[in-house]
Amino acid sequence: MHVLILPSWYPADEQDINGAFFREQAIALKKQGVTVGVISISLLSLRKMRNIFSYTITRVSVTEEEDIPTYRKSYRNWFYKIPILGKAWYVLVARKLFLRYVKEQGYPDIIHVHSMIDAGIAAMHIKIRYGIPYVVTEHSSAFSLGLHSRSELTLIKKIADQSSKNIAVSSPFANILHTKTGKEWGIIPNIVHERFFRNICIPVDRSVFRFINICFLKENKKVDLLIKAFSSEFKGNHKIQLYIGGTGDQLQKLNQLASDLELEDQVVFLGALSRSQVMEEVEKADVFVLTSEFETFGVVLIEALALGKPVISTRSGGPEDIVDEKNGLLVPTNNSEALGKAMQYMVENYNTYNPQEIQQRCHEKFSEASVAKRLVNVYQQVLTKSP
Repeated sequence: MHVLILPSWYPADEQDINGAFFREQAIALKKQGVTVGVISISLLSLRKMRNIFSYTITRVSVTEEEDIPTYRKSYRNWFYKIPILGKAWYVLVARKLFLRYVKEQGYPDIIHVHSMIDAGIAAMHIKIRYGIPYVVTEHSSAFSLGLHSRSELTLIKKIADQSSKNIAVSSPFANILHTKTGKEWGIIPNIVHERFFRNICIPVDRSVFRFINICFLKENKKVDLLIKAFSSEFKGNHKIQLYIGGTGDQLQKLNQLASDLELEDQVVFLGALSRSQVMEEVEKADVFVLTSEFETFGVVLIEALALGKPVISTRSGGPEDIVDEKNGLLVPTNNSEALGKAMQYMVENYNTYNPQEIQQRCHEKFSEASVAKRLVNVYQQVLTKSP
């Protein structure tokens, strides 16, 4: 079986966390004996060009990543003010990259799209022209946030209708997608990389209880709510600390908030973290906290569970499929009081959680092999039905 992964975004390298779960899923499929390839198309900003009149054709980059041929091409959307032409230009770029891939790797049996905008547009045109079926896994929080235009939703419905199988990463997200597209959506979660399933590390310094949050520091992640909840429960108690990893447009405001609340000695900002640094910092912590307003899934939660850590999360979509009474607590979104009480509960009842059980249950549901086998079954069902 030859599967071509066509993502709407993809990590630039192994340390890039943007879309890292697409890459890790491709590797997991490879381990299941599937022939896997990737084509990735990224947009270059016209604003960053030194001279808009100097047109340079970007070459195709071909690399072997974990024995997976990966074809990358960046392009400039000269028609960004005319959406219909911009989409057509993207399809043209994708088709050329696809034909280059086919010339060197052969035709795939099936295409797996990650997020319909924009990769699904290319897959739909490839299916129409070359008869190759595709499946979709949707990840974008734009559906939850209502960010798609009417014309985009019309296009999305066409992509979902032409897809042989539509997959959401969580059940609440599947319900949203059903409402938006009128199609049924199956559920297959994201994976957690096997590197996270290592020997459980109990923090050495037991005199300090450490909460940790790692995310892109954007407004909808509600890290300000986390800092306020932490302040209301633990301000002045230096035996309890909050570590925040990541960077984003809210970083300066969050630093200022921690300063205004006189939490400089208790709240630590870690900055941008690599995947290996994420593991190291979570291992040093006692409890992982996610306070997002919207989450289609919550990869950081399953990474923390894989390391044996209990978690606290808002009921923001995806986490409802991940968090239960055996591995953590769920609280309402945008509720500082409930979040603070959950954090206090964790401090008092931390020893009731079993790290080994947390890790084992996470492995059964979210490991590479578990998820990849489910995907292979989907591919086989699609190919059996295809003419």
